[in-house]
Amino acid sequence: MILDSNLPVKTMPTICKTIAFRRGAFPQHPIFLTLALLILLATAVRRGAFPQRPSFLTLALLILLATACEMNQYRRGEEMYRQRSFAAAIEEFDAYIETGNNGALRTRAELLRSASYRELALMAIQRQSWQLAIRFGKLANSESADTLLANVYKLLADNSLEAGKLSEGQFYMNLVLEEIPRSRHTPAILFRRINLAMTILGDWNAAWLDYKKLYDLYPGNEYEVQAKPWLVSYSNNRIEYAKTLAETGFFRDALTILFEMARYPVADKDKVHRLISDIYQTQAEIAIAEENYLEADRYFRLAVSAYPENTLIIDTRLSQIAGLFIAKGNEYLALYDFTNARIHYHKAFDIIPDFPAAKDAISRMETVQANIQQAENLAVQANKLDVQKKYAEALLLYREAIQLHNKAEYRQKVAEIQNLMEAERNPTAFAQRIVNDYRNGLLNTRINNVKRNLLVMYKPNEIRDSGWKIMLSTGQYKYEARYDILTPRETYFYLWQINLRDRSIVPLNKISEALMQ
Repeated sequence: MILDSNLPVKTMPTICKTIAFRRGAFPQHPIFLTLALLILLATAVRRGAFPQRPSFLTLALLILLATACEMNQYRRGEEMYRQRSFAAAIEEFDAYIETGNNGALRTRAELLRSASYRELALMAIQRQSWQLAIRFGKLANSESADTLLANVYKLLADNSLEAGKLSEGQFYMNLVLEEIPRSRHTPAILFRRINLAMTILGDWNAAWLDYKKLYDLYPGNEYEVQAKPWLVSYSNNRIEYAKTLAETGFFRDALTILFEMARYPVADKDKVHRLISDIYQTQAEIAIAEENYLEADRYFRLAVSAYPENTLIIDTRLSQIAGLFIAKGNEYLALYDFTNARIHYHKAFDIIPDFPAAKDAISRMETVQANIQQAENLAVQANKLDVQKKYAEALLLYREAIQLHNKAEYRQKVAEIQNLMEAERNPTAFAQRIVNDYRNGLLNTRINNVKRNLLVMYKPNEIRDSGWKIMLSTGQYKYEARYDILTPRETYFYLWQINLRDRSIVPLNKISEALMQ
C-alpha cells in the first residue's frame, strides 16, 4: 500500500501504525513504537504538517524519547519482580525512582521495591540468615516488613535468653521496643523484662518503668494482669518514701510520687489520695502561719479535690481562715484604714461566698465611716461656735463628735474650750491653778526645797519670798507667773509664761528652766 501525500496529516500516523503492526513491520514494543512515531513525525514536518521550527521539533522528540525510556525502565523492573528476580528488580526501580518524572509510576515503583526487599528478607529468614533478614527488613520500610523484623527480634531474644546470654537477649528485646513499639510482641517482651528486672537484675525501678509502659499501652492485657501483683510491694515502698519526703518538707517530690502511684492499679488508691490530701493540708497550715491566707485556701481546696471524704474537716478550717481575714480587717478598721479593711473582708468571700461574719464586718465598717463623717460635720459647726466664743454650745457639739468618733483632735478641742471657759470666769485664779497642778505640784515642791536649803545657811528672817504673782502677759489668754526669793547674798527670780488655752507652761529664764527639769 502506498501512502497518498494528499491525505490529511492528522490521519497519517494512525494509518501508518495500523499497517505496520498488521504486516509485522516491527515488534509491538515501546521502543520500536517510539522510533516509528519519530519517523512519522519527521515525514510530517518535511511535508508541511507542522511548522518547521527546530525548537518545536526538538522538544517533541525529547518528550517522546524520555517518555519511552521511563516506561521501558519501569516495565523492566516490573518484569523482574514478576520473575522473582528481586535484586534485579530493586536495581531497576532504584534507577527509575531517581530519574522518573511520572509521580504515579514512581509511587508504584517504591511500593514494588519495598515488596522486593521484604521478599528477600523472607528468603533470608528461611535460610536463618538473621542479620541479612534484619537488613532487608529495614530496607523494606513497611508495616508488613516491621512485623517480620519484630518476629526476628523476638525469636533471637528468646534463643539468647534460653542460651543464658542475658545481655544479648536484652539487646534484641530492646530493639523490638525501640523500632516496633506497637508490635504484637510488645506486651510479652515488657512482661519478660519486668520478670528479669525483679528476679535476676534486682532493678525495681526498671521493672516499674516497664510496668507503667505495659499498663499505659495495654491496660487489661493478660501480661499486664500477671505483672500487676509483682509491683504491689514496690508501690508500698514508694508510698512510704513519699511520706518520708513530706515529713521532711519535700512536698513537691512527695506529691510527684503519689500522683504517679495513683495512676496505676498496684497501690491502695484510697490511701494514696488521703496522703495527697494530708500533704496539701500541711502546706495550707504553713501558709496560715505565714499569714498567706489565699494560698492556704488554695491548698485546702486541693486537699478536698484529692480526698472528698475530708470535706467537713476542711470546710471547718476554711471557716477559720475566713475568720482570720475578718480579724485582719478589724485591725485595719481600728486604724481607720478602710481600704485595706474592705479588701480583707471581701477576701473572706473568696473563701466562703456570702460569709455572714464578713457581711456583718462590712456593715460595721460602713457604720464607722458614717459616724466619722457625721463627727466631722459636728466639729465644723463647733469650730464656728468656738470662734464666736459660744463656748458652751461648741463644747456640746464636740462632745457629740467624740461619741461618734473618739478622735484626739476632738478631745483636745474639748479641753481647750473648758480651759477658755475657766479663763473667762477668773483668769488669774485659773492661771494659779495651772501652776499648782503642773506635774502634781512640782513647781511648789521644788521652790519649797530651795527655801529649805537656804534655811541651813540663813536665818528665817534673812530669807524673803514674794510668793506667787500672776500677771497678764502679751497675747490673749497668756499670763506670767513670778516667784522671787531673796537672801543677803543670793537672789532667785523665777518666771514662767502660762497659756490658759492649753495649760502649757514655758520658762522665761534659765533658773526657771532648771527648776522644771
